[in-house]
Order: sequence, then structure tokens, then C-alpha cells
Amino acid sequence: MGPFLLLAALAAATSPGTIAAGFIERYFAQYPTLATEAGRSDFDDKLEDLGPASLARWLAFLDQTEAQLGAPGDDSLDLEVLRHQIASERFTLVTRAAPARNPLFWTATLSNAAIYLLLREDQPLPARAAALSARARLLPGLVAQAKAALAQTSPALIAKEHAEPAARQARALAQLYQTGLPKFAPELEEPGQRAAAALNDLAAFLEKLPATGSPRLGKDYAEAFRIGLRTSDSPAVLLPRFEQDLAALRGEVAAYGRSVWRELVPGEPMPADDKAVARRLFAAIEEQHDTEVAPYAEFWKSLVPSLEALVREREVITLPEPRTLQIAVAPPWLLGQAYGGVFPAGAWRPEGQTLLLLPVPPGGATLAERVEFFRAFNRPFSKMIAAHEVLPGHYVQLKIAARDAHRIRALFPDQVYAEGWGTFVERVMLDQGWGGPRERLAHLKKQLENCARAIVDIRVHTSEVSKEQIARFVREEALQDPQLAANLWQRTLTSAPQIVTYHLGYRQIDALYQAARSRPGFRLRRFTDGLMRLGAVPLRHYE
Repeated sequence: MGPFLLLAALAAATSPGTIAAGFIERYFAQYPTLATEAGRSDFDDKLEDLGPASLARWLAFLDQTEAQLGAPGDDSLDLEVLRHQIASERFTLVTRAAPARNPLFWTATLSNAAIYLLLREDQPLPARAAALSARARLLPGLVAQAKAALAQTSPALIAKEHAEPAARQARALAQLYQTGLPKFAPELEEPGQRAAAALNDLAAFLEKLPATGSPRLGKDYAEAFRIGLRTSDSPAVLLPRFEQDLAALRGEVAAYGRSVWRELVPGEPMPADDKAVARRLFAAIEEQHDTEVAPYAEFWKSLVPSLEALVREREVITLPEPRTLQIAVAPPWLLGQAYGGVFPAGAWRPEGQTLLLLPVPPGGATLAERVEFFRAFNRPFSKMIAAHEVLPGHYVQLKIAARDAHRIRALFPDQVYAEGWGTFVERVMLDQGWGGPRERLAHLKKQLENCARAIVDIRVHTSEVSKEQIARFVREEALQDPQLAANLWQRTLTSAPQIVTYHLGYRQIDALYQAARSRPGFRLRRFTDGLMRLGAVPLRHYE
């Protein structure tokens, strides 16, 4: 090979596309369940090896890849995404030592092992059953790795707020493998029983674990914030802004609520107190709710054609064709699981089916629990949030991203962008005529919740604020229900700083939107199509 050809070959080997492609292959080999999630089927019969030797090899690969990239500079966007993912992996595995300290690190992978194989109907059932059988047989080995890693760790470094939900997840997964898998395919009974025994053993191990560690990130929170949100703004900078936003939102709720009071609660005297106005109107929208799963699911399905028609009529965004969306409740064999949300086809199967799995009351729920559930998932809320989840929200954004040539951006999306987009289009569709006062109030209540999430996340991990103080703040300042106030405490302890993404992302996209609207010739579809052009990357790249 001559000097010119040698240089050309070396350049090709270190090109951004080649480096990214090589990283993806090694990433999927390290995390086979995430390959399945992304739409790859060649890893379906494999399961993660997260033992010390495997993790050491993975960390060495991260070092080698970063050395290939050289010093940060005028990188391509794909390499920026790759640098971020390497930093995220190191933070999880080294800084936080999650395999040794956080039981939820393990149950997240165990939960992911079966769900996409069970739900993706665009793959032949025999192939899915064979892959599930293979993973079920490998699962006891992964459980053994989890127990070994956690057993060698001082209980003072493991938080009970992580161990207890992980134990519940393991018990629920055991039910899925023991009873659900045979209902899905009878030949899965034997491997399912073995996997269930291992999962129950893990649950018992976690239940007995004398965990006394703190679940707060403390000194690591600033780094978690920087990496998780891809922002240069510190928590200390953003917290007062979020607190100002919450006050402004309460004012918006009160002003709008007073303007529609007579329409929604005719004959009732209007309170002088703004918070009382908001609480009464939030209760009024909850009165329009279903009582059974079947009509609730049918209502959701009926929303899609109307949503699509309005998006087209008002030229909100260019929709990807054809529509490959299915809305369903959890199938009967998904026992013990409480999955809900959007399950996209993935960048390696861009024309596959996207499933929106509707949350439903848990099996065995009492009448009071069912009423509480359906009041929360009332019809005005469902209609409003459908724009967030489906059209033109997550379904559309994920479908467009899956078709993009830059797969690494779809594989490692910026969550601030993704959740910001979903929240932003709630408001856009309301402004275009989707729903009336009840739907707008449902949106404003959700905006209050999103803002409270961001404030709570920062306060919990940077101060000694108590659970009771957080619950009081969420109830009295964010005007949310007691149940949500209780849930939010656990949510921030297990997924920080993800819950900041909704409000922060909305702020960032709305700032771009307001700037664009001030320019002559603004067209909504040109703006939204433009926001899809680079994929789910930090929004500064769209400025």
C-alpha cells in the first residue's frame, strides 16, 4: 500500500462516522438488552455480563475511544454525543459506583431483558420466544453478579430508598417470568420458573440488606446535573429561576381560572384566594373521568385521528408517513409490571411499530383506588397529554429521529430536548384549538408539576430538606395532590436529575419559539420541522 492509500485508510479508520459506528457495536455487545430496545435483533438471545472483569474491559474501551477522539475541539455533533455518553458511563460506573452501590442499576437491566421482546409484535413470535428462553436461562447468572457486587459493599454506602424499590421490582419480575412468560409461549415455562426463582432470591437478598446509606447525590449532584442535562448552568443558578417560574405559573393559573370560572363551575361563588380558585378548578376537570379500562382505552384511541387532522389542518409539523402507531393497555401476560408510555421501534427498525402502552389501575385495585386512578387520568388530562405522547409529541419526534442517518443521536438522545419537545407541543396544540378550558387547565396543572419536579430535585440533592417539607411544598406551592407529593420524593431519589428535563426543556424550546415568532415571515411548521433537523441534541445547536 502506497503512502497516500495508507493515509487515506488511517483517516477513514478515525473518521467520526467510523468511530461512532465502532462504539455502537461495542456498546451493544456490552448492553444487549439496549440493542433490542434500539431495534437490533442480533443480540436478542444475549444478556448483559456486568461482572468486574467485563466492566473493567468496558471502561478500558471507553478510555481507548476517548484517546482516539483527542482533545475536545471543533468536533462533529456525533462525536460530541459520543463524548457525552462516555462521560455518562464513567459517572455511573466509577463516580457513583452504581454496580456496587445501587440495586436499581441491576433491576433496570433485569426489567429491560424481556419487555421489548414481549411487546414488539413486528418480530415473529417463535423468534421472540426463543430469545426470551435464552435470556431467561442467562438471567440467574446476572442475578448472581448483582448479589456478589452488592454483598461486598458496606451497607452504609447503599440506600434503603434504592434497595426497597429494587426488591419490589424483583418480586414483580419474578411474577412475570413465572406466570406471564408461559402465557405468552408455553415452552417458556421451564426457563421462566428458573429465572423467577433467581429473581425471588434477589428480592429476599435486597429485603434483608441493612442499607443505611444516603440516597442524596450530595457532592456528586453538580456533575450529575451537568452530564444528565448537558448544561453549563449550575443547580445554584437555575434554582431561583425555577422558583420564579413557579410563582409566574401560579399567577397564570389564577388569571386563566378566573376567566373561565363561570363556564366550569356555574353558580359557585369565586374565592378571593388564587390557590383556592386553582384547586377548585383542578377538581372540576377531574370530575370528567372514566370508571373502567375499556372506555378509557377507547377514548385514547379515538383521539389520534382528530389530533392528526388538526396537525395537518393547522400545519403544525410535517408528519412522518405512514403512521405506525398502536395504542393498547398492558396485555394480560405482562403480570406484575406497571409499564406505561411510548415504546418506539428504534433506529435500527425505523419503520417498525411504535406502541403507546396506557397506564391502567394495578390488578386487584380496590374501587377507591380505581376511582383515584381515573380521576388522575381524567379525560381532559388524557386529551391534553395525547399531544405530548403521540402527535406531534414523542411518537413523531422519535419516528423522525429513527429515520435519520445519524443513528448515534437517536441511540443517545438529549432528554432535555425530548421532554422539552413533548411539553412544548402540549401548549402549541392547545393554542391551535386542541381542547378547551379544561384541557388548558390540565396543562397548567402539569406545568406546575414539572416546575415543582425541577425545584424538588435540586433542593433534595443539595440540601437537607425533609420528606415532609417537600410534600408540603408540592401540595401548597405547586398545588398538587398528596399522592403526587409522596411519589415525587421517591422519584427524585431514584432518577435524579431526569425529572428536571421537562421544565428545563420547555423553557429552552419556548425561548427559541418566542424568538422565532418575533421575526417576519414566521411559520409554525417551518419552525417545528427545523427543530427535527439535527435530532434530539442539546438545544443550543438550534439557536
